Amino acid sequence: MLNLKTSKPFRFGHILLGAALNALVWAGGLAVAYAEEEPKLPLLQPAAKRQLLAITTRLVAAGKAKDAVRFAAAVHPGKGVRISASYEDFAKLEATIFTPALMRNFWKSVEEYHWGNPAGSGDPITLTPAEFARRFIFDRDFTAPDRIEVDRVWEWSEHFVINRIRAAFPNGRWVAFSVKGPGPKENPEWSGLAFVFERLQGRWYLVGVLHQTFPPRAN
Repeated sequence: MLNLKTSKPFRFGHILLGAALNALVWAGGLAVAYAEEEPKLPLLQPAAKRQLLAITTRLVAAGKAKDAVRFAAAVHPGKGVRISASYEDFAKLEATIFTPALMRNFWKSVEEYHWGNPAGSGDPITLTPAEFARRFIFDRDFTAPDRIEVDRVWEWSEHFVINRIRAAFPNGRWVAFSVKGPGPKENPEWSGLAFVFERLQGRWYLVGVLHQTFPPRAN
């Protein structure tokens, strides 16, 4: 691990960090930025950050493979996992929640769910889980992210997203994967996928999956 101390802003790829920068860790050729957390969040130890990154990497691979059994194994046994394509809906009580049992049938279920109203159009989304995941969650290949952040999210909406995550899960910690999509080089479309975790009896469990695009995408 390369420890860095700087009082000047430091730009790495698409990440601009100031004195809050803690370290850069190389993972499979990709540099992962770990920034010091916002106030009120206890500092995560490097081992915990590596655990969360490893779990998230496995979940992204499971999602790409539509491996519901492997995905469900990470879901919180009591709270389930809250899934949303909009940070505006994430903290609402009516957000779609899947227990481990429901998650095991996620890609096979024919039941349609209401998934909220994404910012791009405001129109309600009613789809089966598999259709929703294809269009609004795993819409990019997140197994090859352009950017990875721990306890931080996308710079275009960071404060909004963090506030929603904290409102839903005050003790949650998260990992955000981002993939650059189409659009002009100076202003591309970004897709971000954040996995929120809580610790229970010494183990990290998945409690939230939040997808966001910038600019907001219409249905």
